[in-house]
Amino acid sequence: MVANRIDRPVILPFYSRKQENNSSSLISSAPGAQAKEALVLEHMKETYAGETIVVVNDEKPENQSKLWRVVNKLKEFDSIQEIAVLKTKEGYIDKELFKSKIDTQGKNWVLLVSDEIVTTAASVNNLKLYADWVDIDFFALDKGRNFEAIDNIFLGKLNFVFPSEEFVDYDSQHFQDFYSSYRRKNFADPTRFAIRGFDVVYDAIVRYNCFEGMENSMDAGKSSRISGIFNYTLNERGIRENTGLYLIQYTPDAHA
Repeated sequence: MVANRIDRPVILPFYSRKQENNSSSLISSAPGAQAKEALVLEHMKETYAGETIVVVNDEKPENQSKLWRVVNKLKEFDSIQEIAVLKTKEGYIDKELFKSKIDTQGKNWVLLVSDEIVTTAASVNNLKLYADWVDIDFFALDKGRNFEAIDNIFLGKLNFVFPSEEFVDYDSQHFQDFYSSYRRKNFADPTRFAIRGFDVVYDAIVRYNCFEGMENSMDAGKSSRISGIFNYTLNERGIRENTGLYLIQYTPDAHA
């Protein structure tokens, strides 16, 4: 609403599925779902070495176009053998069907193409049967509320990989300086929202002052702040969108 009514850049700090706006004044500082999908698939393409690929999807009709877009991109991998697609039925995945798609003697990649809680739980419940004795890597296009009840230690066993717009190195001097300053001024520890808010505002101010206006600064390239990366590009609707993301992998010995 604001972007359509003023002749100034408007920065959107958080991503929302409902952000349908064709205003060229809008600047989205949070990477969208397509940027996350592209990063995960590019990583899989670069590291693919003949693994058996199983894609898990939910029953929602509106998610089927996303599923087949992902499957078609996976088929572009060199020497791809076969891609199995499993869908939940009334919130469950048949254990025997899941077993038939897993190569118990070889390497497997399981990719979750869903943000549904029941679909995520169904995938994890099946993976629990194999995590200790089958070579499986687990991928997701995002890590949202659907993973809140999933144990990170278990995800570490699966070498879980997902994209994130935020990653904080708590041991870095950069963060320690920010943390000390924040506590001194606010008498509280910074939340992830406080850190993100600082990053968005600080990055905008630096760009504005260094490159003579916000419009010019968006083409200035990539910058890294305390928890986020900012790398703006024009999307297909002519809106500036940040595509800066981290690719995070959990490991058995260290959770991230």
